[in-house]
Amino acid sequence: LRAAGDPTATPPLRIMILLDTSASQVAAVQRQSLEAIDGLLGAIRSVDQVLLASVDIGVTPFMDRFASVGDAAVAAAQARLARRTPLGTTDLLGGLQAAAETLAATAAPAAIVYVGDGPGISGVAPDGFAATLTSLRQQRISFSAVGIGKQVNWPCLSALAAGTGGDVLLPGTSASLSPQTAGESLGRKVAAPVLWPDDDSLTITSGQADVSVNLLPFQLPPLRHDRESVVLFLGPLQPATIT
Repeated sequence: LRAAGDPTATPPLRIMILLDTSASQVAAVQRQSLEAIDGLLGAIRSVDQVLLASVDIGVTPFMDRFASVGDAAVAAAQARLARRTPLGTTDLLGGLQAAAETLAATAAPAAIVYVGDGPGISGVAPDGFAATLTSLRQQRISFSAVGIGKQVNWPCLSALAAGTGGDVLLPGTSASLSPQTAGESLGRKVAAPVLWPDDDSLTITSGQADVSVNLLPFQLPPLRHDRESVVLFLGPLQPATIT
């Protein structure tokens, strides 16, 4: 499935940028993450506003308000993030819930961009993941990430992005995708329109009577103009019409 029609400009967006400052983000990894932040901020639109924060065992905002990328508060927050010592573990789900609460202060369009390696190798609890994903979808907050680290939990980051209309980029997967380039690319993509279909947005008709169809994922994913989203249907759909 893909969003139809011509993409229109997204209204001014509030973007919560979460930089992972857990113990795994040290030395070269920390430098690469800061480079990704530089690229991200350089590509975000002037009409959008950002708030920089760190995330490890909790979320620590480094700004007291959302501001445009040219604001002195953004540069000051970058400098403070660069001086922060990486410690602890990453509570990604808790960080996303805290970010969503901050973004819920107004009804303006919102997005979360995370830079880091995601939760540890043990992953996250399924119930917590499902609750976080539901919360982001209900508030129509997209999640995107630049995956940086020695062991990036890309399945978790990708699942969150796919379920909320965001994107994930992994620097180093190609010679041309440096951390800064990945940040720049994501900075342009984060403002792309996201369509949020409900359960009545898709109609399936079959030539067979009393058809029961299963859907995977169980909800239609958010749709974008710049990519396709894969949805699986299981049932007697020969012949069938999907609109």
